[in-house]
Amino acid sequence: MTEPAQDDRRLQALSQTMRAFAEATTDYGRLLDTVASALCELVGDGAFVAVMSDDETELRPSGVRFRDAAAEATARSFLSREPIRVDGPSLGARVVRTRAGVLLRDVDLEALANDVDPGHASLIRSLDIRSFLVLPLQVHERVLGFVSLARLGAAARPFNENDEAIARNLAEHAALAIANAQLLGSVQRELEKRRRAEAEAARYIALVEHSGEFIAMAELDGRILFVNRGGRQLLGLGPDQDLSSLRLTDFHTDDGMKRGPIIRETGRWQGRGQLRHFKTGELIDMQVSSFLVRDADGKPYGFATVQQDVRETTRLEAQLRQAQKMEAIGTLAGGIAHDFNNILAAILGNLELARLDLPPTHAAQAPLEEIAHAGRRAVALVRQILTFGRQSETTKRVIRLGTVVEEAAALLRSTISARVAIAADVAPDVPNVSGDPTQIHQILLNLGTNAWHALEGRPGRIAIELAALAGDDAAAPAAEGAPPARWARLRVVDDGHGMDAATLERIFDPFFTTKGPGEGTGLGLSVVHGIVRDHQGKIRVDSAPGRGTTFEIFLPGVEAEVDEVVSRPAARLDGRGRRLLYIDDEKSLLLSTEFLLRNAGYEVRGFTRPDEAFEALRRDPEAFDLVLTDYNMPGLSGLDVAKIVASIRPGLPVILASGHVSETLRRDAARVGVKQVVFKPYSLEDICEAIDRYAEPRNAP
Repeated sequence: MTEPAQDDRRLQALSQTMRAFAEATTDYGRLLDTVASALCELVGDGAFVAVMSDDETELRPSGVRFRDAAAEATARSFLSREPIRVDGPSLGARVVRTRAGVLLRDVDLEALANDVDPGHASLIRSLDIRSFLVLPLQVHERVLGFVSLARLGAAARPFNENDEAIARNLAEHAALAIANAQLLGSVQRELEKRRRAEAEAARYIALVEHSGEFIAMAELDGRILFVNRGGRQLLGLGPDQDLSSLRLTDFHTDDGMKRGPIIRETGRWQGRGQLRHFKTGELIDMQVSSFLVRDADGKPYGFATVQQDVRETTRLEAQLRQAQKMEAIGTLAGGIAHDFNNILAAILGNLELARLDLPPTHAAQAPLEEIAHAGRRAVALVRQILTFGRQSETTKRVIRLGTVVEEAAALLRSTISARVAIAADVAPDVPNVSGDPTQIHQILLNLGTNAWHALEGRPGRIAIELAALAGDDAAAPAAEGAPPARWARLRVVDDGHGMDAATLERIFDPFFTTKGPGEGTGLGLSVVHGIVRDHQGKIRVDSAPGRGTTFEIFLPGVEAEVDEVVSRPAARLDGRGRRLLYIDDEKSLLLSTEFLLRNAGYEVRGFTRPDEAFEALRRDPEAFDLVLTDYNMPGLSGLDVAKIVASIRPGLPVILASGHVSETLRRDAARVGVKQVVFKPYSLEDICEAIDRYAEPRNAP
């Protein structure tokens, strides 16, 4: 091909290459391959492009092209091993540093060590490079890298000035295209970085705006900068309301404003606080976390706060404290019940002995009956204390409330002053409930008696109303879980003096009473509350000074039929020689119970010390038909007694007596083989019935 024809072809190829550079600018990797291909096609047998790293310490070969595939593979393998140091001895590094091209027309393969580093010298020999041209890639004063061109083999034509001119022209356009591609890549990276930042900011905004917490910022002088959506709703601010005129004092209390200097000094404050509703002025309990906001230089410019509405938490905490208080008093009640019951049992037992020793017409019988009556009242008081503490036993069954209400109303009529009218209104469609009729009876008697006292001796009226209410009725109480289909609603209404708000808050507190000394224990409404709670019911009170009081009790209805209770015949007080081993650490109670049981026909050996009882049992295990033991004794419980008795004589029946009988005690007693748990103080009839159930008689009837 003649020189003019070759020049024309080169010009056409050069024009096509320029277009290829422009098209490849958006794809940096393809652009570098295009540069290497163009240089190889138009100028030499092979070419590669090396570009500067971002930190300008290394040159990285990024585009390699040789006409011979084997040569290209060899070059790629060598150039991929490690980057070319800008401050190194390679020919390319020198070109970048000096910004001047290097042309080796005829390469002396033996003298390469004088011109290039040993590594590149080895590559040149292996490729049989005979002519070498290295040019900088430069745009104005900025060096982007270099291009290296080679011609291979002994027959290769050396590079000349025309080749160098075309190569320089290509290198200049390639440098411009590379600079544009790098700029475009930088812009794209910046845009992508900004897009990610905006997306992240949008996520943060969404997080803050949709948070249920109160989140806000203010300047150091107190001017409000920002309140999130949840905060606006909490304080009664409109979603688009301008905040520029608001200051921290508009919804912070005086105590809240005192936190400012602390935050300025320490950088943070955490704890309980309050916010003021913007429209109603209501104070809202909050859990506060406030901190100082600083700029990039660390200079504070505002306050930020994240606060959580804890009104519900505060309410639950108050409920928990109340429950803990009730539980503590209940535990105290259980603790004192043992000793109190032992005292009562000893009094009532010895009283019974005294009455048995006297003729029925004796003058002492009347005062002894008064003592017995007082003792029974004391027993009832203990049972009330244990009911309040939820430690007394309950016997729930399906009952018809109307019958219980009518019985209680009749008893109230015979108990309270005739100047008080009692009206009982029982609807016919009231659902049955699962409950303890004795305890429901107790609710009505307590509420009725309270209503009578509220009249303060004046004529008045007490209304007892029983009706049905649908579970989803607007007047129905909220229920844990699914509400029942129907409620049984019991109302006790009086037209007495009523109660103020402070009294209403405390009416269910144990031992709280507005009555004078000696007029009440303060346990009545606590017992009512405990019974209602134990029956999965709800209670409401509505009262105000001068307009009386209304108690509403809601018990969940059941669809089951009423459990009819079959009356049992009176127990026969005829022990018929049954042999009893009796253990109780209270000596007076032991003696009186021993005497009563012997008088009823039982053979009894009593012990105040369990170890002595065990010794007697070991000496003659067959000498007893049943063991009756107290539960709470020093050093050894009734459960322990049952275990030891079973180890000495398996199968010997054991009855346990306790001043407070709980379901837990019943379960524990059953696990160790106890036949029955009875409540102390027990009547002679009750204990004889329990003994006769498990001990075989010795004497014929």
